[in-house]
Formats: sequence, structure tokens, C-alpha cells
Amino acid sequence: MTAEEITSCFDKAKNAAELKEAYGIVPRRSTAAKLGSLDFINDLRFAMPANDIAEKWRKASKPAYQYVVDQPNPWQASSRPHHAVDLIVLFGGHDLSMVNPAAAAVGKEMRKKFISFANGVAPWSREKRFAFGPFGESKEIGDGEYAARRRARHFELLKKSDPGEITSVFAGLAVGRLSLDN
Repeated sequence: MTAEEITSCFDKAKNAAELKEAYGIVPRRSTAAKLGSLDFINDLRFAMPANDIAEKWRKASKPAYQYVVDQPNPWQASSRPHHAVDLIVLFGGHDLSMVNPAAAAVGKEMRKKFISFANGVAPWSREKRFAFGPFGESKEIGDGEYAARRRARHFELLKKSDPGEITSVFAGLAVGRLSLDN
């Protein structure tokens, strides 16, 4: 989609100006609009719901072990971390030690934490979240660092938005341009 098409999707919401500012959606900046729309989709459908579920469990005094994966793609470090990266490093199907030692270190730590959890051992403190990556580092993080890594301020904006309008923005972005000319 062009930046103008992305912008028009956001215009479906009453708080379009606020959403576009938060996600960097500018009709004359194609790359920023594309990345911002991907961030919007990620926040709306993945990051925010996962965080909401963990918060509900914590409020109900149930154990919740929330984590984030911020290790970039081992073969294309300039690429932002994405869902498939967690699977690549977790399952260790590729020897990354020579290609990307940082990703290999994250994978080793992920396997250790997941095995602990599967055996009924707390993998980290329930009051904290765990961050796998970037740069091969793995550590517990507090609310402040989580907010810096996951656009938590944006979650609040999405929650106060009209659900029907937000769904319309999402649908426009997710469908893109349906045409034989694409």
C-alpha cells in the first residue's frame, strides 16, 4: 500500500490524528507509514492482547510468566525482531553459534527457561517480565523497560479508541489492495 492508502485507513477513526501521530503515519513518508501500520497491527492483535491477558492473571493472583523476544533475525540483523525469530532460536533447529552467537545465546537461555516452566519451576519472578534479546542478552525487566520496548502508551490509546473504528482501520490495513494489478 502507498503511504496515502495507509493514511486513508487511519482516517476511518474519530481519533485518526492521534493515532497517526502515535504511529508516525504521514502521507508523504512511505517507509514511516508502512512501519507505523505494521506497528499498529502488531500492537492491536499481538502485543496488547498478550499484555492484557497477563495483567488479568496477575490481578487475579494467578501466576503469569510474560516474556518478550527482541533478538533480531539471526541472518538479517537489520530486520526487526518478528514472530518467527522466537521459533528459530527457541527450537535450535539451526546451529547459530558461528552465524550469530548473540542469537545462539538467546536460544540457549530460552530453552533453559522454557524447560524450567515445563517442569513446574518458576522460570523468572512472576512480578517481572523476561526479555530475550537484543544483543544476546536475556534478563528480567520491570514495567518501565517493558513500556520502552513495547509502546505501552500506545496500548492505552488503542483501548480508549472506538472498537468498531479500530477494527475498520485494522481491516483496511490487513486487506491492503485487493486487485489483479498488485
